[in-house]
Amino acid sequence: MGARMYRDGAKVLSPPAIGLWADTKTAADTLLSGKSDVGFLYEVVATNSVLTMVVTGLETYLEQRFVELDDEGVPADFKSLAKNFLSKEERDRLASGESLALEDEAQALGTTPLRLLMQRINFQNYDRAKTAYNKGYGIKFGELPAPVTSKLLKELQAFIGYRHRIIHVSPLLGHLNASDASPSEPVFANQATARRAISTFDDFVATLHATTLQLRPHH
Repeated sequence: MGARMYRDGAKVLSPPAIGLWADTKTAADTLLSGKSDVGFLYEVVATNSVLTMVVTGLETYLEQRFVELDDEGVPADFKSLAKNFLSKEERDRLASGESLALEDEAQALGTTPLRLLMQRINFQNYDRAKTAYNKGYGIKFGELPAPVTSKLLKELQAFIGYRHRIIHVSPLLGHLNASDASPSEPVFANQATARRAISTFDDFVATLHATTLQLRPHH
């Protein structure tokens, strides 16, 4: 599980994106299996740690899978991505047929423009990740098949928001949506919330991954 190998500081072996997500689930489940004499406070901290894990795990999966598809012979639409993630000056140069500094830099580094462009995409930001997969591979999060629904996507985004509060407000937050303008019902940092988060993220990742497997290499 999680086998990695490095040579002279360079990675030569690591788990695939879906394997990294499986590691995240294992870590989250392991944490939730723990017990402590401090009672509910432990449950709060464990839940908030799990929320942080699954959001980071989603970011890692989305970024890794984006690269894997290109490696598998399914190239991303670089021009479409460029129009959404490059600066206006760079987009103007691209439109006029001029070479990009990004392309020259990629050649000098022995990598691809896509990999350098990806450094500008924050895959932890739901809207940016959604745009990247739509423009790069034609996959629309809102059109993924069941069990992904608009309700699930809304809950996924809510959990991402809770993670932001946990990181930037306090890891001891017990009432996760207290600062919402009009919360329909309170969301507490407890085992039920943690389990629901794991299930929500897992349904999304599994469905997205199955969808990416349907893409075909260009010949």
